[in-house]
Amino acid sequence: LVGWMRQGLFCLLLICSGVWCSQLILLKNCDLYSPSPMGSMNLTKIGGTKILAMYPSNQTFSYPPSVSVIDVQGAYVVPGIIDPHMHVSGGGGEIGPYSRTPNAQLSQVIDAGITTIVGLRGTDGITRSAENLLQFLLSFEEMGLTTWMWTGSYHMPVNTLTSTIERDIVLIEKIIGAGEIAISDHRSSWPSYQQLVELVSSCRVAGMLSGKAGIAYFHVGDAKTKLDPLWSIVNQ
Repeated sequence: LVGWMRQGLFCLLLICSGVWCSQLILLKNCDLYSPSPMGSMNLTKIGGTKILAMYPSNQTFSYPPSVSVIDVQGAYVVPGIIDPHMHVSGGGGEIGPYSRTPNAQLSQVIDAGITTIVGLRGTDGITRSAENLLQFLLSFEEMGLTTWMWTGSYHMPVNTLTSTIERDIVLIEKIIGAGEIAISDHRSSWPSYQQLVELVSSCRVAGMLSGKAGIAYFHVGDAKTKLDPLWSIVNQ
């Protein structure tokens, strides 16, 4: 269990070796948002990775001595932030090797209140491999975060873990779509209309087969074409 106060916000991370933690945690005197405000008279009872029950703080009830009680003293308790765009294995490198940024650290992610991340590679789909990104995400998952992944990078054709986008999404649990594909950007491979249609269609069909969202995730640069490549698909 990792928990701390920072500027009136209580951050909690449950690290479990199995499906359930053996310990139950009771948070007292929370100013709870879920995400709408629920008032400062709430207790949050947590076991494993799930909230089991919530009670107004002015209600009394008994609990076994094995429960770990944390009085957050009116601090905000909010749902974890979902970050759909994180360069977990590092980013940058666009002005040479020395400009590469390091991989993300778990402490930095938790300190920002983020509990769910979707990892991606960005511009550098050459020296930053999908295999390496997946391993980073799996390690973060073991340490208590929820993690997902985009297959591919800025460029097309998409460099996949298996042979196709469809197979990546259907067969690899962590992969929920393709991205971040760059359009209208000087770093893009400037995909054609047909390539974009095939990409979106592949994500959609794979999403249907896997029960996932099957998202095509795009980076849009500052070229004059802006969203035109995507509007051309929508208008058809």
